[in-house]
Amino acid sequence: MLVTYMRSSSYSNFDFCQMQYYINYVLGIQRETSPKAAKGTATHKVLEMLARIKLQFQKEQTGWIEFKDKEVGKVGTVYLKDLLSPYELAPTEIDAINNTRINKNTYKHECFLPYGHIRYGVDLVEQLTKLACKTYDNGWAPVDHRDIANWVWMALDHNNGAFDPRRRTIVAAEPHFNFGIDREWADYNWTMANGEKISGKLGIKGTIDLITQVGDGILEIVDWKSGQRLDWTSRYDNDIKTYAKLQKDFQLMLYYYAARRMYPDVKQIIVTIFFIRDGGPFTMCYDEHTLEETEDRLRSRFNEISKCIRPTMQDPTQCNFKCKFICDYFKMTSPKEGTNFCRYIHDKIHEVGIDEVTRVHTDPKFNIEHYEAPGEV
Repeated sequence: MLVTYMRSSSYSNFDFCQMQYYINYVLGIQRETSPKAAKGTATHKVLEMLARIKLQFQKEQTGWIEFKDKEVGKVGTVYLKDLLSPYELAPTEIDAINNTRINKNTYKHECFLPYGHIRYGVDLVEQLTKLACKTYDNGWAPVDHRDIANWVWMALDHNNGAFDPRRRTIVAAEPHFNFGIDREWADYNWTMANGEKISGKLGIKGTIDLITQVGDGILEIVDWKSGQRLDWTSRYDNDIKTYAKLQKDFQLMLYYYAARRMYPDVKQIIVTIFFIRDGGPFTMCYDEHTLEETEDRLRSRFNEISKCIRPTMQDPTQCNFKCKFICDYFKMTSPKEGTNFCRYIHDKIHEVGIDEVTRVHTDPKFNIEHYEAPGEV
């Protein structure tokens, strides 16, 4: 199976379902963004814009700025005095907010506000939230807009604003990384479906939500998650990601690995994953051994994918809920009547081989060396 780069989502996708990985990352047939993922993207966008606004104030050192975002568009004038202007919520406002957070299928941990709670920069946050909702609206109902507003504020309110980007020294908001791994084992030489030969070094790609400075020579990576704290690669349903599992989470290790290359001179980098509606922040401390372990895992997965010529299905019977309700390729029709696309590609591989299937079914517009993530929750 062809592989030229790895991101945390592709690494995890191979664990979740090898067939889904093959169709997505090798054939280049992209999955649609689900309504839940779109809500997560909107939440991320508000937090990102707040970080970018703070970063712009840091750089310009003025009392006001003009701010615009490439997805959302023009925001307008933002005044420094309004960035963290305090507003004490009235008891009726707190009751109204708390009444929207009672659905335990959505709000997994205690998230009720106490009376007397103070919020900061309310007008700005509400403006950005409305703009993000307008940009990413996926046929949402009013409850979806309320959820996004709740999730944004749950991140900003936590522990008296400890993770509010406006209260931090911003190093980078949504920085991208794209590195080749300078190791002999990372060499690849592939013949593409069209006969073109490509070669190079296995790359790592990704985007980190937020990097802040929390002390002299100390950086903190913050990764926002609006989804559940579940281990979707586990064979067991509803398997929670414990702190021990998070310590070995490949995404967090990869971010640390990448940040060490991006900022080689800092003394320490800590990594926090913040499950907005399912447990709050969990902070990991890594060291040089993490760099070695990350490379070992990259090498192992690179070899595993390279040698895979018959990718397995999540569930060969396609009866479990992960196939039926999570996988777009199960829902997608195929050229063979009565067969979904995943089953069709699986059977074709067994019939004519993975090289022929790759030649025939690769999206003509897809570039195996480039991938644009649809947005992770």
